[in-house]
Amino acid sequence: MARIMPALLLIGGGLTKLQPVYAGDVATVVALALDGKVKSGAPYELGSPEVQSLREIMAFVLAVTERRGLPFPISFGLAKLIGGVTEIAMKLSFRLLPGAFALTRDQIELLRRYNVVSA
Repeated sequence: MARIMPALLLIGGGLTKLQPVYAGDVATVVALALDGKVKSGAPYELGSPEVQSLREIMAFVLAVTERRGLPFPISFGLAKLIGGVTEIAMKLSFRLLPGAFALTRDQIELLRRYNVVSA
């Protein structure tokens, strides 16, 4: 999105706490599960040791990818409205619009709560 958009939406002001996980760690756990080395049916919470806000993650990604994007904070209410409009636009276009423009109301709801692993 930072390649084509002059501003990047910080839903809820970008304050939601997230705990991203390294894809290699997920792959390791999947490989262990396939080898039968993890308990079947048990939940596994995967996350990095560091909890960051959406704003911090966005700043990190922009720095690493050497992109510029103006962080633009918007409320959850406005984001939900935008999500509803983009959902309708995607349906009317038979999903021909670029996925980078897709924002769903479900994504907004996910950002209302912290997404971190249990203590």
